[in-house]
Amino acid sequence: MEGLYDLSMINHGTLALDKEYNIYVVIGMPPLPGTVYAYLKYRLCSIDTPWRQRITGLRFCRRIRVYTPRTIVHSTPRLVLDPRFNVNVPILGLDEIYVLIDPRKSLIDMINHPTNQMQYKLVNIVNEILSSGVRLNDLGITGSIPLGIAHPRSDIDLLSYGERQAVLLYEWMKGKKRYISKETLQSFIERYKPDEKTISLLLSTRTRIKLGNAEVSIIMAQDTLWGPGKRIACGIDPEKIVVVNQHRKRVRLHIESRQPNALTYPPCVVSMDGDTVLSFDHLLSTILYEGGIYDAHVIEVQTNEGNRIFLLGVRERTRFRML
Repeated sequence: MEGLYDLSMINHGTLALDKEYNIYVVIGMPPLPGTVYAYLKYRLCSIDTPWRQRITGLRFCRRIRVYTPRTIVHSTPRLVLDPRFNVNVPILGLDEIYVLIDPRKSLIDMINHPTNQMQYKLVNIVNEILSSGVRLNDLGITGSIPLGIAHPRSDIDLLSYGERQAVLLYEWMKGKKRYISKETLQSFIERYKPDEKTISLLLSTRTRIKLGNAEVSIIMAQDTLWGPGKRIACGIDPEKIVVVNQHRKRVRLHIESRQPNALTYPPCVVSMDGDTVLSFDHLLSTILYEGGIYDAHVIEVQTNEGNRIFLLGVRERTRFRML
């Protein structure tokens, strides 16, 4: 599948393979024409690893062990400075893409025609998830399964699209057994210096759950991929951002609970003071959705309309504690 791509059909979580068999995950559209925001997840390697294509025998090495804004950026060889947020972001040229794997189409194909034990397990899990009220067309799959490199212990990485679906799934997950790796939890603690209440909230609301003997991650995204001409979340128009204060400031955030924008990537809420709080760290999504009063270190961004946006977790050294 070479050549031109219909960018409107590229969703969050779309897998992109280049001609050297590097595997990227698409997360957005930058203002730079002919590119997508995408981070490098797997690359071809010669050592023995669990991620192997049965047909070709090719083996892949995972580039990221713990997902944070910093590790995602550092995983990818090509970066560009986004002047609106004054951060480096990973990009991939459309002319470098050899194959695109669409999460929605991949999931529907596997549900209709499962071909191996992992896919039959996926069918049972999706049928259970559909009891939440979400529609199959609003779900997708990414990661090792659609790539054909999954092993018996692989996670199942599902996506949901849209705020309504995110809220339905969040309510459905209540009472389900949550899972978080020690590395992810330790990384969260090192980044945010959270108190025990915030840690407890993360552990009890994490969207990575146990279903039977499978670990299932549910990544909640917006209906459309954010980028030029499209608002990110909370009505934010990236083209109207004009001022960046690079110095981190300490603020007290009063966040009302149950704001649907908090659940979809990138998570976003409006504080009771009328300020927008935006993060590119998905681990904060359920915490922001539950709301509360927080002591936080943020980077302040302003728009040409005089509105303030607080960026949370864009830099590695920060603070986020419940009061």
